[in-house]
Amino acid sequence: MTTNDTVSTPGNYTDFERFNPFKDNQDELLHVSWTSLQQIYPNLSLYGGPTVIFPVQLFYVIGTAKGSVIIFTKTQFVQSVLSPSIKDFRSKVTSIDINQDGTHICAGYESGDIFIWDLNSDADNESNSNQKEAVLHIASHKGHMFNGISFIPGKHTNIVASDSTGHIVIHKGNRNHLWQLVPSSKEIMRLNPMTNPLLMTRIRNNGENYEAEHLMAVLSSRSFAIISLSAPTMYTSRLVELPSKNSSAFGYIAWNSFNMNQVAFSVDNQLSLIDLENLQFQWSYEAPEPICKIDWLTDKIMTILLVSNRLLFIDTNAPNNEEDNAVLTSIDLLVSDIIVPNSENHFAAIGSKIVVLTNYCLKVGKLNSWSDIVLYHIHQGNYINALGTLGFCLQKTTSDSIIGLLRLEKEYDKRMEQIEPSFNNLTLATVQYLLKQSNIDYEKVMETASLVFDLGMIFSKEKMYGLLEQVGEALMIKHNDEFQEVLYEKIVNGTVTYLSPILFKAVMEYTVSSGMERRLETILLSLDISTLDIDYAMRICKEFQLYPAIFYLWNTILDDYQRPLADIILFFAGKSEECVIIDENVKSAMLFDYLESTITGRIFPTEKRLVSAEELKVKNEYYNLLFSGSTTEFPVGSGSKLLTKATATEEPVFPYASLLLDKDAGGFLKVLDVSFEDAVFNESPDRTFQFTRQYLIDALLDILRDSVQDSVKVQISIFICKNLPKYSQFIRLTNTVIESLIDIIYSNKIKELEEPSEQCLEALLSFYTPTDVNLLIEKFSQSSFYHVKLLLYKKAARYADYLSLFLSDTNNNMSQDSLLSCLKLCQRASESSPVIHHQLNEVICHNFEKIVTSFQDMDVLVSIIECFDSSLQSNILSVSDKKLVLQYLRCLFCKDYHLSGPFLKEARIKYLSLLYENNDEENITTWIETVDLKNVDIDSVVHIINNYNDSKTLVKLFIRLQRYKSAINEINSRINALLKDKNLEGINEFLDLGIVVSQSSDNATEEWVALLSNLVSQYPSLTDEQKSMCDRSLQKLFIKLSDRKDENTTNYNDNYFGAIIMQIFEDKSLILNKIQDIKTVLLNIFTAYSVEETTKLLILQIINQSASLDVSTYIRKRREGWAIKSYECEVCGKKIWGIGIENKIFDIWEKNRTLDGKKSEIGDSGILVYSCGHGFHETCLKNMGQHAESYHCLLCDDH
Repeated sequence: MTTNDTVSTPGNYTDFERFNPFKDNQDELLHVSWTSLQQIYPNLSLYGGPTVIFPVQLFYVIGTAKGSVIIFTKTQFVQSVLSPSIKDFRSKVTSIDINQDGTHICAGYESGDIFIWDLNSDADNESNSNQKEAVLHIASHKGHMFNGISFIPGKHTNIVASDSTGHIVIHKGNRNHLWQLVPSSKEIMRLNPMTNPLLMTRIRNNGENYEAEHLMAVLSSRSFAIISLSAPTMYTSRLVELPSKNSSAFGYIAWNSFNMNQVAFSVDNQLSLIDLENLQFQWSYEAPEPICKIDWLTDKIMTILLVSNRLLFIDTNAPNNEEDNAVLTSIDLLVSDIIVPNSENHFAAIGSKIVVLTNYCLKVGKLNSWSDIVLYHIHQGNYINALGTLGFCLQKTTSDSIIGLLRLEKEYDKRMEQIEPSFNNLTLATVQYLLKQSNIDYEKVMETASLVFDLGMIFSKEKMYGLLEQVGEALMIKHNDEFQEVLYEKIVNGTVTYLSPILFKAVMEYTVSSGMERRLETILLSLDISTLDIDYAMRICKEFQLYPAIFYLWNTILDDYQRPLADIILFFAGKSEECVIIDENVKSAMLFDYLESTITGRIFPTEKRLVSAEELKVKNEYYNLLFSGSTTEFPVGSGSKLLTKATATEEPVFPYASLLLDKDAGGFLKVLDVSFEDAVFNESPDRTFQFTRQYLIDALLDILRDSVQDSVKVQISIFICKNLPKYSQFIRLTNTVIESLIDIIYSNKIKELEEPSEQCLEALLSFYTPTDVNLLIEKFSQSSFYHVKLLLYKKAARYADYLSLFLSDTNNNMSQDSLLSCLKLCQRASESSPVIHHQLNEVICHNFEKIVTSFQDMDVLVSIIECFDSSLQSNILSVSDKKLVLQYLRCLFCKDYHLSGPFLKEARIKYLSLLYENNDEENITTWIETVDLKNVDIDSVVHIINNYNDSKTLVKLFIRLQRYKSAINEINSRINALLKDKNLEGINEFLDLGIVVSQSSDNATEEWVALLSNLVSQYPSLTDEQKSMCDRSLQKLFIKLSDRKDENTTNYNDNYFGAIIMQIFEDKSLILNKIQDIKTVLLNIFTAYSVEETTKLLILQIINQSASLDVSTYIRKRREGWAIKSYECEVCGKKIWGIGIENKIFDIWEKNRTLDGKKSEIGDSGILVYSCGHGFHETCLKNMGQHAESYHCLLCDDH
């Protein structure tokens, strides 16, 4: 088996992702192994201690506080001491770089000096030391802090330096005429340190590619740029605009040493990665703190040092901006005593190592490989995590970043070869560990064993089985329970399908001794039977009565299906002592389950399909034996018959089917019911299958005729009646036979068979129509077969009985949908028969309340009732549920149904009454405004409205009836009551109604008088607060009255208003009042009238003034003239405006402009422009017969 196959094996259920060593940022010691180099610091003490470190492959280059640069070998010996070329120079080294071929080193100092050393130059022979002096000194940056010093690739003394002033300068070492090396400088660019501070510069290290372009990355607080230094003229190839910040204190650049086209940079918290080959690619990550330094570990993983001295390992393969997935792990360098401040100078990473300058020594951290992590877990005694780590490394989904960091092979096959020896050794160590431990947790042992087997399955199936033998044999000594549980799990999930004889026996014995017989059966059914010890397995199964397993083993190993069937017949015949594979303890239900599976071509109990040829053979054998007309020889060739009775003469027709029906008709017929669905019965006759459904039905009818058990007869009849409509194209029965079956079912007295009896008759009658339906209806009239009777009524077209039965109490499942379907069916039937129509109407009348109660959607019900007969709608008034009546009537009145007048009158009154009971103001208003008042009892309507004291609605009704006097009387009555209650809002509402009534009435004067007289007459008896309300009400009425005119005069105010006032005081109710009582109200009336008149006059004056101003403006604008459309006279065609106009015309205009409003004589040069935009010479218009008093446009007649 190939490795690719084994990885997808279903048994590999362990989730190895949970053993990811970088998940949840685990223990730091899991990822880094630290080594302290104690011999370096003593040598540095003479030079003031370390200030910066620059590790390379074989050396550590360390800058010191006194200015020297010391090179140490990996064995901690001093290789070289690089000292400045100036005597007694003292300044701290802040940055170091080495050139492409490793022969020159440059260092930048806190003082702003730069020194370059040639490592190939001779050491100082006089001092007999390995000290080297600088070959070049650059002093042009004195007094400034460096933020970038880099060698130009391929050059020895050419560097680019940048400082805090924003200067970026190329420095070169040139030989003078004395062959001395002297510096020369050239400025590349300068950034304004105030507006765009320079954060860092860094030149790409081209490695061994000497022909690669020289690229420099420049980072400022506002932008990041890539600048080429190779071209004759320097240019920017990539510019990234950064979010504008006031000030950025932290910035760093790191070229990817594994992929020279990628560069990472950071500004404060934001880390970004760009690819020069793919300009669309840009990856970013937001750190929790500002970033001090960036270093690359692999082509996909980098380290970032935060200001808190926490080192994060970042996976650039993680989705963009997903912080949780990007961080693989983290290390706190403060724990390692890193020197602070300026910790970015005291830390560096190279390859798989990180180097830290601490307060006590130089520490080197080696990033642990996969094998180191496994060993770490082993030393901790955690063999589960050790095995899990191997499993994680073998996952095909493991990212390339982690594979590189763990130093695993990228090719999967090579990775398996890389890990397999460690897995073999770890397996042995794990087993030994488990055996030595005396107090180990049960679950821990199980998990360990499961991991071993799952890992073995990843390598190959053969390896897993080998481990199963070796590990199992060892674990069964001390941890047998745990091993057996794991093994059972692997067998059930399909990982293990084979057991060696020794292991199989051990599993059997353990399962039996533990009392887990059902588990034993599962194991036998799950394993590859060809590898089992069949005799031992059968003996165990019989001992513990594992009959499904016995059947399975007998069928599959011995390929014998006849013996089990013969044993089933013998068992039901009471001859269990003659059975070979079962005994009297077997359950009959299980035997029928076996028959059902086998007769339909499935292996019991696994339910797997038999192969096609085998399936057909087994089916023929089973049907041939079960439906044999007489007893058959068994075993074949033995000469003895398989008998179901004591003697052959007692055997009935179809002895074996009759036996099974007699013993358990329900069980056997259920088997046949399933078998009838088998597609083998549908095949063409040329197939070798010898049986049909018709044959089996005929056999059952023969058995039915001879049977003496009523329950058997009924069940056979039910079976046939149920399957006849399902397979009508395959089964043919005469009407006589069918009706005899119906009679058997009808005469059934067995309660348990009532429901299946009704179901089968329902199915039969959907397909079969009896010769005399009415006779059958009478037969079933006393039965409880509700659905059968419905079908019979439908077939007999007795729809009234159909609907009555449907609505009867026997229907417990009536729903709106079912009732609607029933009513629609009856309605369609009634269309062609007046008799049926009349009968159905009577049923609906009798059951109307039940029908209404069953419906939620009244629209649908109203429509279907209307389809029957509109006269049926009147039955709604007899329904007791008022909510349903209201819903029904609302739907009834929404559409134009053909309803009788008397019903309509009564229904409308009922509807209004129900609306009031439900306090439905909106629909009450709608009803009053839309109802046909000619077909409604007005007195009843008024009575209902008065009962609910709804004056507003009553007034609206009187308005529609044009009974304005009654409306005013009701309004006055209501206003008087509201005055007593001091309800000003209500008073205003009714005053508005009164105004509407007065304005609508043909006799408006009387209504106004009645409305005003009522208020005036009430005035003397009111309290001060009520009088104030009355005053406001009267003012409101008089203001409205002042706007009204008498229809017989054109004067709006005097005559009409005076006439109303006169009639008010001629009113009988006021004649007897003393003038003193109504003096106040009279004053208020006239005051209100005067105020209103004054207001109108003022408004009129304002309007007149405004209109006068507009008219004056209009005239003035007209005098200013109109804009001309064409520059030529529409008559003569000469220029009258713009370029090309005659000089004399221009002179006249210029003269007029300087006259300050005094007009000069224009003479015959005058022009006229109309509002339509057309222009003419005045003389041309005169020539066309027009005069000065009546000039107009010749084209559009505009004046």
